[in-house]
Amino acid sequence: MNLRSHRLELTTHTGNQVVECVEAIFHTIFINRAVGKLSYKTESTFREACQRFEDVDCDFVDLSYARLESPRLAETVRTASTSFADELYSAQDEAKSTETITGEISLEFLQKRPVVGMMSLFRTNVPVVWERWSVNVGLSLASRSCGQQAILRENVSDALCERLIAVSRLTCSDDCYLPKMPKRDEVHLVFDASFGDYLYPYLFKISHGIDSPLAMRLRILRPN
Repeated sequence: MNLRSHRLELTTHTGNQVVECVEAIFHTIFINRAVGKLSYKTESTFREACQRFEDVDCDFVDLSYARLESPRLAETVRTASTSFADELYSAQDEAKSTETITGEISLEFLQKRPVVGMMSLFRTNVPVVWERWSVNVGLSLASRSCGQQAILRENVSDALCERLIAVSRLTCSDDCYLPKMPKRDEVHLVFDASFGDYLYPYLFKISHGIDSPLAMRLRILRPN
């Protein structure tokens, strides 16, 4: 299985913009990386429940978007994006400067593959990542006038809209990979069935990190 990797970049100017941008991108990805609840009739035949959607109006970016209706999924994405924004904001505060602090938050989709241990004494499921979405976010908190802030907000909104269009195109392109639909006793190897009565997202993991001011300065002094 070849890993499909996608990378997006954005520059923001408030912690709230970081949260809303990441949420919009991740929820747009999940629209095509989840299925309705699977009700199996036999070991390999099933019926898929209809997915539900809801509209989201952003408060700090001029954008509205649709996401899957799932309180737990929304909470999971909000927790991760808020933690990432707090980490960026703390690094900016520690730097005590107007330089842009950058970080990356990633959404990985994985599938558990059965592996037989030494001499067939045990059997375990090993997670294998089949798709990764990395969002590189810059946070610049330099002081600006009200007029400048309005222009920057518009720029962030336009850039985010472009990213969402790209995500929508990539998630349903002809060459994208999706795991085969599992048999009844293998659903847990492909989907997470704990997100409600009607939604099965593919197994996923969200992680994030930042570039420390020291690391950024070292890269400037010693470019690759």
